[in-house]
Amino acid sequence: MNSVAVKWIERLALGSSIPLFLLMWQFASTSGLVNELLFPPPTAVAAALWDEFANGTLMLDLGMSTMRVAVGFLTGAAVAILIGLLTGRYAIVSNFLTPIFQLLRPIPPIAFVPIVILWFGLTEWESGFWYSGACSSPFGSQPIWVCIAPTQRWSAPPARLAPPTGC
Repeated sequence: MNSVAVKWIERLALGSSIPLFLLMWQFASTSGLVNELLFPPPTAVAAALWDEFANGTLMLDLGMSTMRVAVGFLTGAAVAILIGLLTGRYAIVSNFLTPIFQLLRPIPPIAFVPIVILWFGLTEWESGFWYSGACSSPFGSQPIWVCIAPTQRWSAPPARLAPPTGC
């Protein structure tokens, strides 16, 4: 096949994948293959979305979700940066927290769902905890590396970190 035909077929596949998926979803839901209450058809989802937009609850829900994400992000980042700075700066804090972090690190986050539901219930606190935890790992690991002396990070500091000449 020539390259023009291949590109045309690739574009056709790209353009038809989502409509085909929506048609299969509609068929599965309306034909009874799946429970319509658990897997509503896309037409019902679109109608509900339009109703929520028309009566204003969609914007309220979006605002509340954005607030939850922002508060969770800021809380998680602040706590993680503080813990990261303390862990990187003070050996006693590092010696105390590193085994706990290493113990929890291989556990998939989904495994914590039942524990978090037991601790916080299905409340605003639970969603805030998830958002905080989701951003704490990257924000916590970077300050540790900033605080550790360069001789501990590298066996020989890179040339770009050498002090400037003529100071």
